[in-house]
Amino acid sequence: MDRLDEMKQQMELLRGKLDKQEIISENLIRHVVKQKVHSLQREAAFKGGLSLISIPYCYWALTSVGISPLFTAVTVVFIAVALYYTWYAHRGLRAKEIASAPLCEVARRTARLRLFYARWLRFSIPFLFVWMAWFVWEIMSTVANESQRTGMLCGAAVGLVIGGALGVYSYRRTQRQAREIIGQIKDLGDDFEQNKDFLHE
Repeated sequence: MDRLDEMKQQMELLRGKLDKQEIISENLIRHVVKQKVHSLQREAAFKGGLSLISIPYCYWALTSVGISPLFTAVTVVFIAVALYYTWYAHRGLRAKEIASAPLCEVARRTARLRLFYARWLRFSIPFLFVWMAWFVWEIMSTVANESQRTGMLCGAAVGLVIGGALGVYSYRRTQRQAREIIGQIKDLGDDFEQNKDFLHE
């Protein structure tokens, strides 16, 4: 009987150690995830601030050279939509909001962020090709001075290359960080595996 009681005590002790180890592991993963989410939010805030500055600047720059009001309005609306879409994609994925949220829910929100970014890319790239062609037509038909026209076209081309490179870098970085967050949570094992259907939505 004493032997049986001793085995029960050992099992309880072992179970307690395993539970404690699991709690420590989850807290560590939550800390790492929180840091990565904070990095994502910081980058989104930077892009949001840049968009806010770009709206009045683009309006002033385009109207000052005589670009049509329609093109100016479309450009400003596109930037405003991009700003709103970025905010909406990151909604619910802030460091203070995930502090107490179940990690599986954090993974769900992160997967949602990845999906939203992918959808935006499929829309924005064709739009920007059309926008660029329209911009060239506007410059050619509006700006009479040849040197000014050439300078604006060259500036637009350089801006497109630099902006495109930065956009691709930002997109890939965001997707990589999101994958890392999901991967960290996945390491917890069974609870995540049982609730990961959202990854295929």
